[in-house]
Amino acid sequence: MRNKIKIILLIICVSLFILGCANPAKEHLEQGDTYAHNGQWEEAIVEYSKAIELDPEFALVYYNRGLAYGKKGDLDKAIADYSKAIELDPEFALVYYNRGLAYGKKGDLDTAIADYGKAIELEPELALAYVNRGVVYGAKGDLDKAIADYSKAIELDPELAWAYYNRGLVYGSKGDLDKAIADHSKAIELNPADALAYMNRGAIYGMKGDLDKAIADFDKAIELDPELAVAYYNRGITHADKGAVAKAVSDLEKCIELSNDPELIVVAQHILDELGQ
Repeated sequence: MRNKIKIILLIICVSLFILGCANPAKEHLEQGDTYAHNGQWEEAIVEYSKAIELDPEFALVYYNRGLAYGKKGDLDKAIADYSKAIELDPEFALVYYNRGLAYGKKGDLDTAIADYGKAIELEPELALAYVNRGVVYGAKGDLDKAIADYSKAIELDPELAWAYYNRGLVYGSKGDLDKAIADHSKAIELNPADALAYMNRGAIYGMKGDLDKAIADFDKAIELDPELAVAYYNRGITHADKGAVAKAVSDLEKCIELSNDPELIVVAQHILDELGQ
């Protein structure tokens, strides 16, 4: 009798295992994830949609399809999928975080802040939510709140280079140049390949009147990213301040050649005109 019970239990366990593995919605989810991992967003969306047809209550699939739509730049569809995922699973912190990203890209800053706040409420250790909320606060001009959020992100993750970089930008905007340099230096220490961190630190050195350090940082930024037009512009005007007219002209012409920003091109050309070029 005891052996018979064991056999029956074994059969039940095997049957449950077979049912679990045969979930077709999960199979489409996994195939969609494979496509997404390879950057094949259209194919991923097709697979996620098939999974949703089979299991309309599968919150994770809506979330993943929302990510894929976001990668394609279809923010409205991404937001719709994130909202459905939240409806199905209101405690899913990452969905609020990513919906906040989408709202931020659409320029709906207050809604983005609300979503980041909800993500933080559900997952207080989510450092990236503080960083991105700080970005939105900065865009709204609320610099003190931005600094507070970047500082909290750094407290949670002291290796988060992006948080130092962004806090450095805000300190620069507030005129606290020494703190701005310190933050950009930390960002560079953590991510030595960050051309923008060198470029921005160089700009701050220029504001402090330390032109040689500024040029050294612009040199490094250009070494890391030879297509970074604004670095040529900044180096050009710094050379002009030092009286190195030929170098200034060369950099400003390179800026105009590379830039897709009409305003930057106009300003660079104006300075060239002033230099007699």
